Amino acid sequence: MTATPTGRSAGVRAFRPVPVGDPSTRVSGGDRSAVPVDALLAASAPPQGLLRAWWAIDGLLVFAAAALGLLHWSVGLIAVLVVVAVEVDDLTRTGRTVGHRLLGLRSVDVDTALPPRRGMRHWITVDLRAGADPLALFPLAVPRLPGGPDLWSPRRAESAAAVAVLVDDGTVLAIAGPTVLGRSPHDPTHAVARVTDLSRTLSRNHVLLDPVDAGVRVTDLGSANGTAVAGPGEAFRALEPHRGVVVPLGARIAIGERVLLLADPTAVATGVLS
Repeated sequence: MTATPTGRSAGVRAFRPVPVGDPSTRVSGGDRSAVPVDALLAASAPPQGLLRAWWAIDGLLVFAAAALGLLHWSVGLIAVLVVVAVEVDDLTRTGRTVGHRLLGLRSVDVDTALPPRRGMRHWITVDLRAGADPLALFPLAVPRLPGGPDLWSPRRAESAAAVAVLVDDGTVLAIAGPTVLGRSPHDPTHAVARVTDLSRTLSRNHVLLDPVDAGVRVTDLGSANGTAVAGPGEAFRALEPHRGVVVPLGARIAIGERVLLLADPTAVATGVLS
């Protein structure tokens, strides 16, 4: 089980290897099922001392909102509901609240290394100033997983992937046919794949990826922040909405502020990317 840590940039790290045959190794669920959680959480540091009381800051914020009830009880109630809604939304989107941001922390689910969501029972909070950010990953290669030759998620085993889409947060998506990607995609005629919207720049239905013989046809679906493509070694160029452009494997796609890399699924499965 190896990774290929070549180039890195500030705040971004490549996948790190985990011990081969280690029975404690867990495989990430969610949208990162092709990557061991141990690799995603590598080099993360837990908060120490008073940093562990980040929740107290958020509690004070709610208390301050409730204090507006001195003006009128309805004002205080509305203020509390707004603060709680904003905080919960921020936590489930980015793994951060006001307390996290002030102290330089992030909370993620232990089993997926993604921001916590409903149904997740075990969270872990990490200190972004003292260790690595679980979401600041660039998928240079996907480590080989134990348990057989099929390295894709078991739920995808019934259909072979035509293209592997590697997202800049470590997410690996298997695209077998026309697929709509976005913040919370819904399409009755195509498959859909959700991209974690940490940047808050994605549209609900942002881009359509359609594997073809020459590569992948990329079509912006009228997104608010646009789509750009860059072939291997080329600069990004913006796409016109609803006008598909075919790009080869190895190309990058910028959707909002997120970056996707199109790759051969065989190369991803073996941990070797050209």
